[in-house]
Amino acid sequence: MIQFNCDGSLSTTKKWTIKNCTSTSCSFAIVLNEKIRTTFSELYIPSRSLDYGVYQLTLTVTMIDSANLKSSSSVYVRITATGITANLVQLGTSMITRGDQQDLLLDPGTFSVDPDENTFDATKWKYKYYCRIYGLYNFPNIQGILLSIDDLTIDPYNPSCLSSRSGNGTGLIFGNLTASPNSSLTVLGGSLQSNQIYQFMVYMENRKNSSIQATGYVFVTVEVTHPQLIAVGCVISTMCVPNLEFQLLNPTTQVALFTLCIGTCTNLQSIKWNIYQGSDNSTTSNYTQWTLFNQTSSYENIWFFGTNTSNFTATDQLFLNNLQISLWRFEVVYTFLSAISTSALNFIINQPPANDAQSALNQLFQCASNLLNGVNGPLQGRTEVLDLDSSRANVISTDYDTDLESAWSNLNLFSDENDFSTETIEKNRNIYYQKQLANQINSQVTQMISLLTGSLNIHLNIGQKYRMNTSQSFVSLETISIASLKDRLVKQVENAQFHIPSDFILNTTSNSSISLRSRVDPLASFEDFQNTNLSRSISLSIIDQNGNEVSFEANQNNPIQLIIPRDPNVGSLTNLYETECLSTHLTTFAGGFIVLPAPINWSYVFANADFMKNKTVYLTMIVTSIIYIILMIYARFKDKKDFEKLGVTPLADNNKSDQYLYQILVFTGQRTNAGTDSKVYFVLSGDDDQTQIRLFSDPHRKIFQRGGINSFIIAVPKSLGLLDYIRIWHDNSGVGSSASWYLKYIIVRDLQTLDKFYFICQQWFAVEKDDGRIERTLPIASEEEKQDFSYVLSKKAYHSVSDGHLWFSIFSRPPSNKFTRVQRCTCCFVLFFTSMLINIMYYDLSNAVKASSETHSGALSIGPFYIAPQQIGIGIMVELFTLIPSLLVVQLFRRIRPRQQVSRLREAIYKIQPSQQTSSTNAHAIKKKKSPITFPWWCLFIAYSLSLIIIAVSIFFIIVRGIEFGDVKTQQWLTSVLTGFFSSVILTQPIKIICLVIFFICFCRNSNDEKETSEYINEDDEFNLSNDEEYLHSLEYHSIFSSPSSKSINRLNENEVAYARDQRLKEIQMWAMIREYLIYFIFAILVFVITYSNREQHSFFQVNHLRSYLLNQRQTTADYTNINTIDEYWYWLENSFVSNIRAQQWYNGDIPQYLNGFLNDKSNRLIGWATMRQLRVKSELCPDRRVISICEDSYSFFNEETQLFQPGWTNETIEDEVLEFLPTSGIYTTARFEPTNFYTFTSILQLVCTIFYIFFIIYFMIIEIQLLFELRLKYFHQFWSLIQLGIIGCSLGSIGVYFWRFQETNRISELFEQTNGYVYINLQLAVYVNDILTFLLGYCCFFSMIKFLQLFRFNQRISLFAETLKYCAKELISFSIMFAIVFMSYLSLFYLLFVSKLSSCSSLLTTAQMLFEMTLMKFDASQIMGADAFLGPFCFTLFMLLVVFVCLSMFFSIIIDSFHHAKDNEKEDQVMLSFMVKKFLRWTGLKRLNQEEIQEERDCRMRSQYFDPIENFPDRIDQLLEALNRIYVDQKRELARLDKAGL
Repeated sequence: MIQFNCDGSLSTTKKWTIKNCTSTSCSFAIVLNEKIRTTFSELYIPSRSLDYGVYQLTLTVTMIDSANLKSSSSVYVRITATGITANLVQLGTSMITRGDQQDLLLDPGTFSVDPDENTFDATKWKYKYYCRIYGLYNFPNIQGILLSIDDLTIDPYNPSCLSSRSGNGTGLIFGNLTASPNSSLTVLGGSLQSNQIYQFMVYMENRKNSSIQATGYVFVTVEVTHPQLIAVGCVISTMCVPNLEFQLLNPTTQVALFTLCIGTCTNLQSIKWNIYQGSDNSTTSNYTQWTLFNQTSSYENIWFFGTNTSNFTATDQLFLNNLQISLWRFEVVYTFLSAISTSALNFIINQPPANDAQSALNQLFQCASNLLNGVNGPLQGRTEVLDLDSSRANVISTDYDTDLESAWSNLNLFSDENDFSTETIEKNRNIYYQKQLANQINSQVTQMISLLTGSLNIHLNIGQKYRMNTSQSFVSLETISIASLKDRLVKQVENAQFHIPSDFILNTTSNSSISLRSRVDPLASFEDFQNTNLSRSISLSIIDQNGNEVSFEANQNNPIQLIIPRDPNVGSLTNLYETECLSTHLTTFAGGFIVLPAPINWSYVFANADFMKNKTVYLTMIVTSIIYIILMIYARFKDKKDFEKLGVTPLADNNKSDQYLYQILVFTGQRTNAGTDSKVYFVLSGDDDQTQIRLFSDPHRKIFQRGGINSFIIAVPKSLGLLDYIRIWHDNSGVGSSASWYLKYIIVRDLQTLDKFYFICQQWFAVEKDDGRIERTLPIASEEEKQDFSYVLSKKAYHSVSDGHLWFSIFSRPPSNKFTRVQRCTCCFVLFFTSMLINIMYYDLSNAVKASSETHSGALSIGPFYIAPQQIGIGIMVELFTLIPSLLVVQLFRRIRPRQQVSRLREAIYKIQPSQQTSSTNAHAIKKKKSPITFPWWCLFIAYSLSLIIIAVSIFFIIVRGIEFGDVKTQQWLTSVLTGFFSSVILTQPIKIICLVIFFICFCRNSNDEKETSEYINEDDEFNLSNDEEYLHSLEYHSIFSSPSSKSINRLNENEVAYARDQRLKEIQMWAMIREYLIYFIFAILVFVITYSNREQHSFFQVNHLRSYLLNQRQTTADYTNINTIDEYWYWLENSFVSNIRAQQWYNGDIPQYLNGFLNDKSNRLIGWATMRQLRVKSELCPDRRVISICEDSYSFFNEETQLFQPGWTNETIEDEVLEFLPTSGIYTTARFEPTNFYTFTSILQLVCTIFYIFFIIYFMIIEIQLLFELRLKYFHQFWSLIQLGIIGCSLGSIGVYFWRFQETNRISELFEQTNGYVYINLQLAVYVNDILTFLLGYCCFFSMIKFLQLFRFNQRISLFAETLKYCAKELISFSIMFAIVFMSYLSLFYLLFVSKLSSCSSLLTTAQMLFEMTLMKFDASQIMGADAFLGPFCFTLFMLLVVFVCLSMFFSIIIDSFHHAKDNEKEDQVMLSFMVKKFLRWTGLKRLNQEEIQEERDCRMRSQYFDPIENFPDRIDQLLEALNRIYVDQKRELARLDKAGL
């Protein structure tokens, strides 16, 4: 029976071994460089890695699961020396040009090349030089033996090259005669004939091995001029293999040459390359005949590139199309101002190889593109999870119990937020490992493609282009000059394009040529849906001559333009085949089929519409809808209240016989407590008459409310003429703040002539405000006063904000406006939901639009802002989508006419003057303006229906898009929406309205513009009320005329006003004290809640558990606290600590799964690694070396050694020592456990308290800044100001440190989440920050409790305590200085005398502690007596006499004297206490005033400002005379004016 084990692994391991072989065996193994990989099937050994010799290379393959199954195979390799290349001139140039009077240097010792060595060693070779006149003679020889150039023997048939040979070696100089003799040869000027071509040859022979030889050739053209030396070489030196006087060349390989100008080349005018084809005439004259290739110009930039540059390239097409030609010469001609220099390199065609480099590169790139396409799906997260990969990724690894830092068990890496289900963990764990492998493959393949393109880059000359096109990817490589990069259009397959702008910054030092590498790759499909593969990924890189990528930056106004192609298999309905992108940098771009806004994936929405997955969007819509309903209820309630405020009220004291009517509009200000409950009286005076004292009253509504407009009708017997002034006052009968009144202005309209008169006030009628007056005379306002800026601003600003700001108008809408609060609330939420809908629809595209606007070629740059057509278009689209529905609904509501109109004012006029009804109507018809477009009343239902439809549709699509986003992204979107909404409502809109108001006031001021009173004063005198509201002043039951009131008029005199002012100021002070107490009480509660909620109540048990567990205090053999020697320390470390910092096996031997990083108690998680650090002290020489030469002190910050000792010793310090080796030998152990709470907020209560706490601090800062500006330097002289500064300073510090701790917590959390805690995480900073926060909050509590002493200052004992400290402050400071001097003297005395005799005097701190105990009489005198029989009692007696008896007595005397002084000077706070108690008793009804107390209060009111009439009589007479004088002077002035006018 055969059994198959299919679960067994077939994987194998491979290993190469290399042994050096001798003549007998191969036994010595070679250790290779780490960079040589010996575990692959292939083995690559770089050159110069092995020495000369024979080597055995063995490959061994072993099965992983069966180590005994292996197989080996060997091969033998001999390493031999490589032949050298003998070069007479630089780069091995074949032909050069020199002048007849120029020296010719031939230096093979310098220019030759040894491939086996980094440099050529000239001392290892012998040199012989030969020369002939090329084309005429052969090399001189005698019977076939060549004659060297310095040989004097004469060949009659082949003369010497030298023109004069009168002496030995004339005209020749051999260099390097000592180290490497004859390694160079200099032919002096004048030795060679002009207009001749010479061929020089060098023969080189190895000194140690004569069989190793080399030969080098060079042609020299001698001219009369002085040309520069031009060297020509191959770009790739290995591509040029010398063969006698030629270079071998493969016909399938291009020729890439470069030149170097040696010497002074500043006058260069041009460069030109000539191509020659050669024919060998060696049978006749032993030279090559060269003929100019006549098709050079025809094939320029096709076969030939760079014919006018220093770099030249001839492609392989030149040789493949001219196979009959085997000899080629490439000549470069440098034209200077005064000379022409030529050089050349000769080539001979070699046999073509089986494969070339380009085909190999194509195959490698095909492999790379296939790999990239394979990993493209995992990288983009678009592929499904493979079952096989999932099973492999979720199998428990065999080394689970040893590899504790494995990411496999880090559940934080694989969970979806709070979803830790098994399915989610397994799916995400598979994706994690797939992406890791994909990223690794992508990095390696990208590096390989860079190497491939870098290898091709050196083969390409300017103008050349090479393409690698596979089934998956496309790469184009092109070499161009930097100048031609401007406005360049780079085209690729499928119409992919890059348009480079003319203005850019290229970060390269080269000024000649660069290479452009562009790639096109497809994007991965999404799962099995093939039509999602709609686009390509394209990239463009700029590479310098060294193969390095160059950074590129374009101007914001002129970016790079990219055309990204589409997949041709998009679908029949798609007609967009290109995507245009704009960028200012070079990177990878991708284009997709994007429709604005993005389409909704309905299948995904319905499949993921669960409430728990999308709590944010559902709760947002629910909460917003509830807020809308609550605001609607509030708005309806306030609308009813507003209708109660409306109406034109006839005064109750109108006389039936009075027929002349005036309308009076009274405008109450918007300031705090501007309204009044007091009775307001007035007298209206004109040129012809004045009214009696009249009372503003309305039995049906409350008048003179804050921000209110009240309209009254007053009837008088006849016209008052042109009005002069109005005298107005109130009786101060209101309670508390309701007694005062802030009047803005009054408008009086003559209902007969429709003339309007303005009386501007803008002052308080209050005993406690401003000048304390409650009666004022307001003259009629002139045109200049009506145009005054402050008046117009105060009149229009509030009306514009309350009516123009849609959200504010819900709470402050003018009651007279027909646009109700309910309608405004509906419009607000239509706007809000519409903006939310548009925002969430375009949320994904906002960043793309912004990037597009920043890089658009037509964009206008203004500082950090970019204005582009695309940005403007999308902005207009979004604004229209938001504005049109809201604007439509708002205008629809504003222009709806009421269902029924009633004008009480006209009814009153018609009733009193029925005969003038027609004429009045005609007059109004003449003045009536053209009315705006309005809609019938039933359009109200259309407006509400349209609003609800818009809101419902918006909510639906917001929920749909929120489901697509997911909960996390929805939270980000909601944050941006709410931030924009509140910034717009609170900042942007009010500032915009105020700025517009100020602009129109400054430039378009119109005194007749009465929008604020348009509902009371209009041209046809109409006043409208909706029929569903109560008509408060019905014509059926009330008349506009009543009998005069018989009530008495209460007008306060000066004494009553003064008394009322005193009582009101006390009342204000009382409420200020109560408010201050409540504010500080709430603030103290907030401080206590925040402080104590920041402490963990179980921290003691946690610390106690960790101490007993880690320090092992339960065992006597390994107790950390009892360690005294190094052996005990290591025993504790090995047997207790190490085993406890990692979770060990369970009691039954099971592996502790999912407990990586936990302590052995299986409940506490270790954050980061447990680290051991060594801190050393400096070893310093002793000042006295007679006993010991080196001294070491105890460890401290100052003597810590920070210098390097061995690798791994880092220059760091730490404050806490766990274990200290004392200089006296032995070990001192300490342990510190700091409980720290990393949670930002432990409860909602703490969050709410923190928010309110911040607002309280801002409020305190504002109050203190006001006091600082008011008191200036005196502010710092007050004790309570310093306490308040302490509260503010500690609070601000707490807030700053709190955010610091939050940042540090986030850092630790992110590091822990990324690494699962398997790195060193420094928690010391977090602990220190937490300690600082604790200290600051503790001081906040301390200062807050001290502040309560001030709040209870009206208490007699607390007040005495505070005043006593205030009076004795200076004396205590002086006493403290004196006491400190005395105490320091005794401190020095006791320390110096008893430092070695008493443990309590071992240090200055303990000595000070002992002296304080002696001061408090809590010291055992027997200790000091035992220390010294005489000095002990003597010093003790002196200390007791001077410090205890004298100094303490002085201290008590200062306190007692200040106490008596404070008791004799009590403040008014006691009076305020009695006032507050009396008010409280009256308010609660516990005590009522009897007749005596009422009479006493009246007497007190009269006595408060009593004055003797006789004493005041002279002052009254002076005032009367001054008044008469003014009347007399005014009459004289008026008569003079009339006389001058002739009247």
